[in-house]
Amino acid sequence: MATVSVVIPSYNQAQWIGRTLDALIAQSRPPDQVVVVDDGSTDDTIKVVEGYRGKTPFDLEIVRQANGGPGAARNRGVQEATGEVIAFTDSDAVARVDWLANAMQSLDKEGDDCAGIEGRVEDDGLNPPTIRTHQLHNLHGGHFLTCNMLYRRKALHAVGGFRTRYREDSDLAFSLLERGYRIVFEPSAVVDHPPREGTAWEVFQLAKKRKHDALLWARHPDTCRQFLGSLYPPSESLVLLGEAGVVVGLLVGASAVVSLGLVVVLVGLPRVVLASLEGRQFNNRDYATVLVVGLTLPAVNFFYRSWGFWFRPQTLPADGADQRMSAN
Repeated sequence: MATVSVVIPSYNQAQWIGRTLDALIAQSRPPDQVVVVDDGSTDDTIKVVEGYRGKTPFDLEIVRQANGGPGAARNRGVQEATGEVIAFTDSDAVARVDWLANAMQSLDKEGDDCAGIEGRVEDDGLNPPTIRTHQLHNLHGGHFLTCNMLYRRKALHAVGGFRTRYREDSDLAFSLLERGYRIVFEPSAVVDHPPREGTAWEVFQLAKKRKHDALLWARHPDTCRQFLGSLYPPSESLVLLGEAGVVVGLLVGASAVVSLGLVVVLVGLPRVVLASLEGRQFNNRDYATVLVVGLTLPAVNFFYRSWGFWFRPQTLPADGADQRMSAN
């Protein structure tokens, strides 16, 4: 039976990481080792994790490093890991009791061309999401979220680990797929990722990460088309195009252009709005907020994606330049 190390990057997660470790202790198939990489936390994360020493059915390793982001923390965790299989989860995620057993059972059925297992990601259902909630879901596969991924060690080393500057979870999976490896989705390997409540306007802060989308597309254009569809989602593009038409029509005094622009906006807007409301609790006031976000976010996303596209020669590192995982 292959040995398994679980790698957990953590930054200021003292409030949550205890739940994550409790869930790993309760696994029907416990890991052989858990490596917690504290990525420069300023809270009591280390203190909480230290409290678990000697109380776990697995070896617990605690690594400290200066803040370098989750990709760098995961690479460091892989370096410290001893397992033949490396399982990744987040420090605020909760693995269900048969998570590791089901994932490993699935992996054991596959040949060496299978790089790893992608598990199902749900929310814990304790707090119904609102429009201000940040959620992570992976119900049918194809998202490769590192809160629930298992990789063979040799596959990780084949591509040099995580590139640490952008979309490192997708980049790693795409790099493996392009080398001929397979990644299998196992729906019975479930991790709950609790929704985080914030503000409706945080979506604009998250939009800054869209500039990294262009870097991912520059490296993996064909694979991005397969799994992501388009760098510029059609519904957002329609909203932006229609808004541009309205502005131009008003400037030149062409009412027909304004009307056409409004029609185009109305065609694209419902899907943008529904993406914000799907599965969430909301009230009449929230409708107004989502409408404003739906009308303005496409332009913000377009700006950052285009920024990443035009400036990617300066920001896209050469292959291997930002991979920090040693080849051992």
